[in-house]
Amino acid sequence: MPYIPRVVSASVEYVPVLPARFARQVALCVLVTLLDAAVAASCGPTLFRVSVGHPVWQAGLTSLFAVMLLTLIHTWVHTLRRRSR
Repeated sequence: MPYIPRVVSASVEYVPVLPARFARQVALCVLVTLLDAAVAASCGPTLFRVSVGHPVWQAGLTSLFAVMLLTLIHTWVHTLRRRSR
């Protein structure tokens, strides 16, 4: 049997690289966060002033903003959990 020398490479330092899919998801989360912040900042005060005398409208608008915030939190949690897999 012929002798075949084995080439052993030197150890290379491990550098984690973000997968492209995760980077796209984080970019999308940042975009959605900025969009939600812009909507809340531009429309929130006006909607609040319009609904001052109407408690049902205030409850509805508060619910809409709460759902927007919860959806945003869910998106971030889902994206960051996927990173640890």
